[in-house]
Amino acid sequence: MKRTLAIILSLILAVALFAGCTKAPAGNDPTKAPDADVATDVPAAPTDVPATEVPVTEAPTATPEPTPEPFKDPYEIVILDADEAGYKAFSFDTIKQNGTILTDGGVASYRLDIEDTIDGTDGKTNTVTLRGWFGFLEEAIEEVGYQIDDRAIVFDEKFFETTQPEVIAAGGEFAHRFTVDVPVTGLTGAQHELKVVVRLESGYYYLNPDANPFFLYYDGPAATDHAVDGAISGGEYGASYVLDASNAVSWTNSDMGDRK
Repeated sequence: MKRTLAIILSLILAVALFAGCTKAPAGNDPTKAPDADVATDVPAAPTDVPATEVPVTEAPTATPEPTPEPFKDPYEIVILDADEAGYKAFSFDTIKQNGTILTDGGVASYRLDIEDTIDGTDGKTNTVTLRGWFGFLEEAIEEVGYQIDDRAIVFDEKFFETTQPEVIAAGGEFAHRFTVDVPVTGLTGAQHELKVVVRLESGYYYLNPDANPFFLYYDGPAATDHAVDGAISGGEYGASYVLDASNAVSWTNSDMGDRK
């Protein structure tokens, strides 16, 4: 009996000791954050900063649209007067019509007599020839040719001639002799301009009356209505025709009847 009581007391004591070891004091609980003794100061809200005034700038003035440049043909040839390049001397020696010499040496007086105009009104003139030489002060003539009215300039190396020592003595080291044949076949009407043009390194130049006399007018036959005969002559290539019943046989070897 005493032994049993002693065992029970021992068990009670053991349980009491175990309970005291596993329960930590409330103030030492490591999982519980300690009460804060001093409250952390919260920073005051920032005071309102007065708005900075943004300067108002006026809208920039609109740039006016540039005036478009007129079209300039990059292949256009600008022809100047020979005196703009400067020349030493020249001589217009000979005028020919269809190879026949009209005047040789006395060109100035002859031109006065004919009022600078070659008469081709009979329709038989094919070529007008202008022969002479020209000496510029600082540039050699690289090409020589002709221009009829405002048509394209035609250059040809065959227009150059051998330049005699006497020409160089008179016209300077850049002097050159030439004979320019201007074809006039098919030119109708009056006052066509026949002009000698030269090309220097610096540009193109007329040898015209403002600087010298390498210039003539040409009067061709009056323009006429061409006959519709089924054949085209040399002067009819530029003519226009109307094909109708009146000329059908000539052109088609058939009868168009009343058809127009």
